[in-house]
Amino acid sequence: MTSGANRLAALPVPWKISPSGGIIGVHATEEGLSASLRVFLGPHVAEAEIARLEEAGETEDAAFNEAGYRTVLVTFRRFGGCRVQPQLSREPLPEPGQFDFSGIAQPGDRDEAGRTPRQRWEADNLCPDPGMYEVHQSDWRAETANAEPGLRHWLIVGHSAILEALASDYSWEYLARDS
Repeated sequence: MTSGANRLAALPVPWKISPSGGIIGVHATEEGLSASLRVFLGPHVAEAEIARLEEAGETEDAAFNEAGYRTVLVTFRRFGGCRVQPQLSREPLPEPGQFDFSGIAQPGDRDEAGRTPRQRWEADNLCPDPGMYEVHQSDWRAETANAEPGLRHWLIVGHSAILEALASDYSWEYLARDS
């Protein structure tokens, strides 16, 4: 990887891809690409949901296990290609050196105001490291010279796979919970 290539920028979302669930499914058509993701809304949301369950007298473990988790559908527009890399060994994904994570907040980091990533997440309602990124100075984008102008490189890091997409933009929405 060349210096400065494949530099990641965290996307501004209020959730983090679940370390145990991650990418649930991917669907590609000529019109676009969509991915269903298992996400965690943060410790502050989970704690509030658990308090509501306790106050309501809930006793089912399943309700408590779901506290703070949702399913999200991410849709990529003007889709130009995708790559999926499954985890084929015990080595973590992505492979070391494949992407530059230097701009992504780490657990011990503090911002200019002295806040930890968790404190920033709670205060700003944006996860500092959601597991979904835009890839700047993308090697793949540079290699895809025939791709339409305006396509950007997006990366989703799940527990056992990574998904990359070339697309103009993305959107996301919470999916309804199962009743």
